[in-house]
Amino acid sequence: MEKAMTTSNVTSDIRRRLGSILRTKRTAKSLSQTALAQQVGLSRPTVAHIELGKQECGLEAFVRIARALDEQPHELLKRLVLHSAKLPKDPWAADFFSG
Repeated sequence: MEKAMTTSNVTSDIRRRLGSILRTKRTAKSLSQTALAQQVGLSRPTVAHIELGKQECGLEAFVRIARALDEQPHELLKRLVLHSAKLPKDPWAADFFSG
């Protein structure tokens, strides 16, 4: 029997998945958490907590991190939404990101 996804579970899953995407991009650029934190004006522990999904990443911080990783913020969000098998399917999101 599949466990129902609560709002808390979905939010937690989104944070973990986003953190994983950001960590993968950061390590691919051979950047340390400290170096990324300095570039975007955050502390190293904040970057670590975002990557672990323990802390929410605000929109401004997300955009600064994406740019520091030479990524387009919308492409990272697209990857998060479209490749999240555990999240409830949202036809709006698929239509929005397909264009």
